[in-house]
Amino acid sequence: MSYRRKDISLAVDGGVARIESKDFVLERRFTLVEESPDSYQVETELLNASSLELLSDEGFNQATGDLFERMRCLFRKSVLVEDIVDGLESDSE
Repeated sequence: MSYRRKDISLAVDGGVARIESKDFVLERRFTLVEESPDSYQVETELLNASSLELLSDEGFNQATGDLFERMRCLFRKSVLVEDIVDGLESDSE
């Protein structure tokens, strides 16, 4: 990935750490669990990934490790769910 420190910014504020680069934004949020004040929840969110290549990059995946358990995609334009399901089904055949 060949980043230098000057290529990445870090901001930490109120239980949120945010790393920004030209290729992605990574946020990590820490919140107390109301039912169990001695516990906290950690949520990590990857925003603005620049490409699919980034997501499959070995260096990126080594750096982020196993931080993610699910993916949510936001589309720039409206899509038909049926088309997405059809595409996924044809890829698995």
